[in-house]
Amino acid sequence: MSPKQHVKRLIKKYGTNSPKLLADYLDVIVVYAPLTGVNGFYQYFQRNHIIYIDSNLDEHMQQFVLAHELGHMLMHRGQNALILDSRVVSSLDKYEQQANTFAVELLLSDNIVQQNSHKSIFELAKIYGIPAELISLKKILPV
Repeated sequence: MSPKQHVKRLIKKYGTNSPKLLADYLDVIVVYAPLTGVNGFYQYFQRNHIIYIDSNLDEHMQQFVLAHELGHMLMHRGQNALILDSRVVSSLDKYEQQANTFAVELLLSDNIVQQNSHKSIFELAKIYGIPAELISLKKILPV
């Protein structure tokens, strides 16, 4: 299932695209703490889903990182992102790309794009806290 399909299913089920609300609905423990070298990460520990987010990030970036880590949690079950093996860089890149796409699709849903058709995709990215370099991951459906 593609990141976009995951997002559509999630929004339909829970009626929101808010990463914070989704984390609550999914019983995810979100920990904000100063992190070094990473913006955040997901961990499954003792039957708990835990997402750690760097507390030094601004609010928009924290929201994006939470959406990104939710993507890992929902799409990459069984993959331990904390074990970084240099021999699997290409698959790690693939996982990161998928999680970034999930976050972009979640924060900038098709409904938001359609409701704001008078704004450019770059304006919307700024409003919704999506890093400009990732906006190209948004798959816009024809109306």
